[in-house]
Amino acid sequence: MTEFRPEVSFLSHRRAILLFFVILTLRVTIAAQFRGNFDSQSFLTAAQLAAHGDNVYAGTNRYNYSPLWAYVLAGIWTASRPNVHLFVFLVGLLQTAVDVVTSIFVWRIASQRLGFSDAESRRAALLFFSNPVSVQVSSFHGQFDGTAILCLLAAIYWTTNSDFREKRSRIVLLLGLSLVVKHVTAFHPILFWRRLRRPGLSVWGVAIPYAIFILSFLPLAAAWRPIMRNVFLYSAGIEHGKVRPGGMWSYVEFARYSSIGFSILFLASVGWFIWMTRKMELTRASLVLFLGLLVFLPSYGGQYIVWPVALGSLYSSPAYGLFTAVGSLWHFTETWGLKLPVQFSPYAAWLAAIIWLVVEVRRPDPPRHPVF
Repeated sequence: MTEFRPEVSFLSHRRAILLFFVILTLRVTIAAQFRGNFDSQSFLTAAQLAAHGDNVYAGTNRYNYSPLWAYVLAGIWTASRPNVHLFVFLVGLLQTAVDVVTSIFVWRIASQRLGFSDAESRRAALLFFSNPVSVQVSSFHGQFDGTAILCLLAAIYWTTNSDFREKRSRIVLLLGLSLVVKHVTAFHPILFWRRLRRPGLSVWGVAIPYAIFILSFLPLAAAWRPIMRNVFLYSAGIEHGKVRPGGMWSYVEFARYSSIGFSILFLASVGWFIWMTRKMELTRASLVLFLGLLVFLPSYGGQYIVWPVALGSLYSSPAYGLFTAVGSLWHFTETWGLKLPVQFSPYAAWLAAIIWLVVEVRRPDPPRHPVF
């Protein structure tokens, strides 16, 4: 299958900068219009608990991540209280700033790792920054999945053949930070293992990010039961009855033990994707793994659809466009309450993810002589 890449010669450096600031202005304006939702209230609850020095896991069942994000929220709340609307806006503004930096890394990965031309690299960065899914999830809803993805992109960028040895510590710390921010990248450090692709991290280098993630809970370990339930078992739905079935589970239902069955299927599929992508270029292997997570994860949240968008901007195709269109329309109808002639359900978003996954798995690496 040939790679879909429209003509981009018109995208000069000056025009790209102008378009970037136009999109940035729109993003900030959109962030200013958001007045909060259930997740915003959950963020506020965590911020208030952390600001008071309370154990966030003991104080609420609505916090499902490592402690770091709670401390960030506490700082934002301290700066904005008692204005809740300002708090919500600052959270969205922070995620918009994160996406600005992510755009820079998309551009650098495209030009310095994948060998794209200057115009193609600028186009990839703008394709991510203007993507409706990214705009809605980050700038409008203030979801922080993109912060973890930024750390992953930085680790990918600094993984090169020429100076990998000098950058190993930085890469390990970035992978650890990605997990500590939000463990949506929980399986990506394995892609950096040198036995699967060379050069790469040793077994200890892969283990350290997971150790950083586990150790981040130690100051609040007294609440180990809610930590296990709300952080480690939340997505599987084994100990938490409020998750919505996502991916393959949304199409097929077992009479009993669905959560356990689909959790086993999910882990098996993750192992298969890691093995199957062992010879892929690292950037595209990370994209395929994100798509696999979307398709097989037992639960879902509306923000999950942002996971493959940044990396997908580097490998734009009709499948990427289909996923963006369907995912953004579904996000509009579900979270904005818009009434369209055709209501898009999560089933359509998962179908688009499946199509994109099949396309990426079957498509060979482009002949660009990428590093690693």
